[in-house]
Parts: sequence; structure tokens; C-alpha cells
Amino acid sequence: MNITFNLKQMKKPLLILIALICAIAGCKIDEAGIPKKQSNQLLNGKWFLKASIATDPTTGATDLESYYTAKDYYVFNNDNSLNYSSSFPDTTINTRYSYTNSSSGQHIFIGEGSDITNITINKLTADSLIILTSIDASISGSITVTSGSGTTGTSSSASISIPVTYKLARK
Repeated sequence: MNITFNLKQMKKPLLILIALICAIAGCKIDEAGIPKKQSNQLLNGKWFLKASIATDPTTGATDLESYYTAKDYYVFNNDNSLNYSSSFPDTTINTRYSYTNSSSGQHIFIGEGSDITNITINKLTADSLIILTSIDASISGSITVTSGSGTTGTSSSASISIPVTYKLARK
């Protein structure tokens, strides 16, 4: 089989293809439909942990902890990087964060990939930051569970979500 190309017949489709490529390449992206990265200048900088309050979800009892040191802090950077330092255990973590402000309130999402923590901002001023998150805990062993209707049963494990409020300050 002998294939021959007729340059005269190929000229018209080639010109159309070149014109189409030029038209597409010259298009500008409409940035109005792209959500802007939100930020809050008050959040940027170093925040020291001052206290945490854990609330028992079943009784409402609270447990105040204020043993934090100068090694317990968050640093929120303009480029959405985050440095977290803890004195117990003695560790430093570098990760990413994003900030959103919507009808449901202000939120900070810390982490990357599938390991992301959602933190609600209760108060943010120039020198005070109060955030709320929850710690998921699993308990195993012989556990007696009483339902709202008074029915009692025994379980070998249970999961609970404990709300924790953290109070942070600039100094």
C-alpha cells in the first residue's frame, strides 16, 4: 500500500489547527470563578499555649490544664506553613494550614493529605486566640454502658470525642 499526501489538501486542515491552537493559547483564565486563598493577618505569628480545658461529654465536667511552657507554641506563617512545638513530648512539627471564614465561623485546618485537624476559632484578637477542637479517644476493657432509656449493657470497647478548648497568647 502506497500512501501519498497531497500538500494542497493538507494545507486547509493544518491552517485551521494552527488557528485553533493560537486561539486557545491566547485565552486568559477567568479568575473570578477561582476561590481566593483566605488569610487573617491577626492569626499570623507566634502563639503560646497558656491553658486547655477538656469537657467530659457525658457529665459536662471540665478539667483545666495550665502546665504549658515556652516550648508549647504554634507559628502561623504567611505562606500557610505552620510550626508546632510541644514540651511533652519534646517535639517540633512542620506542616501546612489553611484558614476559612464562612457563615459557620472561622476555622483552621491543620495538616496535609488525609491527616487534617479541623479547629474552630472562638476568639481572635491581636493578643488572644481561643480555639476549639476535639480529641477522639478509644477505651477498651469491660465497660458498662447505660443508654438514655435506662438499658444497661457491657461492651469491650467504646469511642468518645472529647471537646477541648485551648487558650493561646502572643507572650
